[in-house]
Amino acid sequence: MKLRMKALFFFGIAAVAMFGSPIAAQEKKIVGSPAPGVKERMAAIEHLFQSRTDESITKFMNQHLAPALRSSKTSDEWHTEIKHMRQLYSDFGTVRLSKSASGGLAVTFGGCPGADTPLLVDVDPAPPHLITALRTGERQSAAAKKPVPPKIELTWDNLQEKLKEAESAGLSGAILVIRNGNIFLREGYGYADRSRNIPNKPDTMFAIGSTPIDFTQGAILKLEDMGKLRTSDPINKYLPNVPEDKKAITIDQLMTGRSGLPNFHGRPNDPDPDNSWIDRDEALRRILGSELLFPPGTDRAHSHSAFGLLAAIVEIVSGDTYMGFLRKNMFDPSSMNWTHHYEDVHAGDEQVAIGYGGRDAASVNSPKNWGKTSWLVLGSGGMVSTVGDLHRWNQAVRDGKLLSSASTEKYWKVGGGVFVGGNMHGFYTSYTTGPNSMFFLCTNDIAQSDRSEKLTDALVSLVNKPK
Repeated sequence: MKLRMKALFFFGIAAVAMFGSPIAAQEKKIVGSPAPGVKERMAAIEHLFQSRTDESITKFMNQHLAPALRSSKTSDEWHTEIKHMRQLYSDFGTVRLSKSASGGLAVTFGGCPGADTPLLVDVDPAPPHLITALRTGERQSAAAKKPVPPKIELTWDNLQEKLKEAESAGLSGAILVIRNGNIFLREGYGYADRSRNIPNKPDTMFAIGSTPIDFTQGAILKLEDMGKLRTSDPINKYLPNVPEDKKAITIDQLMTGRSGLPNFHGRPNDPDPDNSWIDRDEALRRILGSELLFPPGTDRAHSHSAFGLLAAIVEIVSGDTYMGFLRKNMFDPSSMNWTHHYEDVHAGDEQVAIGYGGRDAASVNSPKNWGKTSWLVLGSGGMVSTVGDLHRWNQAVRDGKLLSSASTEKYWKVGGGVFVGGNMHGFYTSYTTGPNSMFFLCTNDIAQSDRSEKLTDALVSLVNKPK
């Protein structure tokens, strides 16, 4: 089965993550937000890792390395070392913050498939917050490593027992498991609100990270079925003021990671990298004004910003709001009554989970309190749903209720397989897409992300076992 990880968590390095990813256990959490200058350095590192050119290395060295650090090696030595770092750490899964020995900020990039040691970055505590150290960390000794949750072995016979054991060990969320087309398990675990002892239930609503990428893909293909666009069209046919270097980008390239656009369009001075309000026009200005990572169509790199452009195209072409188009053409025909933007959540507090283990976005860290969904994430995030609604979406597409046969086939080519995502405010989502046996997992405690990833692996193995 193809592994499909749109994003391990729904944030960019510009956001400066404050917790571990599903790949690695959480370390120290920093209270408060890093200074904008620090965020700028982290955004520069993300861009450096995504880029391919020598020019980007030179620009990074000149703009972001402190003079003493820059002069510690020759230009050729830095180019060689940074190219090696880029090769090892471009697929990082973890960003952790802690205090450096100098009193500045130490940023650790880990969870990298190609590296068994982290990349360590020290940032000067004084403006302009230049990078004072950039180095590969040492391997942890066995004694220093945090305990890793044991591998979970699931069978159809022990599934319920093992999930109850996982709940006792900290699992908090909801799970729906389908076996051979029938519901095998539909259950809540742990608490939606610990302070009031409100349990998670099968219909509890969770923030679902970047899962809305699926919905945006479906909306674009629906518009193609309606004859309102073609996915082979260039984006300047629908979007205003497209710069020359981006006029050749096609809708299909936006959908398949071949646009060359950076991953995110947040700015260092955005107070919250997910929820700070910007409108569609500002999102378009930021995205279309960004520097391409590569010429469109020549390489592949996932981009949440690309789905922001797709959401804008949905609105411009349909003459409706993004959510309005989804509701009328996709959600209502699928009987998805619990999938909303944050501001449209009108369910009682007991039905909406509070996020734990990440960065609080409100005094009560519930999506109901996060405000209007921003165009920082619209098109690739900013929604809540339930495990049942995610299953209903999957089945409606697979049964041909939403799209033509040609568009349904295209939908599964663009995305199918295994999804893992989440956001920085405490939520984790994973699921498979069938066709006959599948699972849907939503959790609200990313401090348990190691355990959630182990459980995801075990569920993937379970639903793919021979009948």
